Amino acid sequence: FRKQRNKLRLSKKDVQARYAFSKKYKDKKKWWWLKKLKMIIDLKHFPTYLHGAGRDYAAAREVRGAYRTKGQGLDEPYTVVPKGLRYNPGSKGALVAAGVGSGKVLMWHVIDGVWNGQAAADLYKGTVLKTLKKKYKDRTRFTILEDNDPTGFQSAKGLAAKRDARIDVFTIPKRSPDLNVCDYALWKQMNRLMRRQESKWSADRRESREQYLERLRRTARNLPKKFVEDSIGDMVRRCARLYERKGKVFEEGGRGK
Repeated sequence: FRKQRNKLRLSKKDVQARYAFSKKYKDKKKWWWLKKLKMIIDLKHFPTYLHGAGRDYAAAREVRGAYRTKGQGLDEPYTVVPKGLRYNPGSKGALVAAGVGSGKVLMWHVIDGVWNGQAAADLYKGTVLKTLKKKYKDRTRFTILEDNDPTGFQSAKGLAAKRDARIDVFTIPKRSPDLNVCDYALWKQMNRLMRRQESKWSADRRESREQYLERLRRTARNLPKKFVEDSIGDMVRRCARLYERKGKVFEEGGRGK
């Protein structure tokens, strides 16, 4: 008996679209992905854990297993908090728009207010375009990868802003977080590194929200070039596995096909 794993449920159309995508891009090399995609963007809500109790909770969420003897299963060191349980860390979280490209995290922008079409338009015309122009000074058009978020990215105002800014979108199939480097690599690595830093702190150490968000930004900006490029280049393996699975969900790690 094996516990069922968390995966998105795909419709027949989803599977067909993913399979068509894999057939089109399965032979592209790592250099192609690195050159083609000027920036890969996504949004993530980060809770802010400012005190020892919050950090303990965050660390417990990252635990996957532990060595123990029979009968210890309900002891505190060997239990984890259910992922569906709501926890209030006592401070406001932050919605972050990140952009990855050219071997680094190019954009790390905290969005104030509600995420909607106008917020997306402001992001494209402001931070996204400014970041792209600064990095690629000799270009007037830019290709980015993003998901199919209807609230912002695919809203009428968001689409109009991209046209005005001469930003083209490299489209991935719907319900395919396994094809966006932010989803399959960046967010996990950020949580891993933040928890690793905090594991060395005393229980009574506190941060302000501003200090926490600055540490989050600094951690993202300091990600090694090799990690970023290898993560983007993993699209080669992912497209191959997606093709082998004919568009269905695939094993993302190194455990097989």
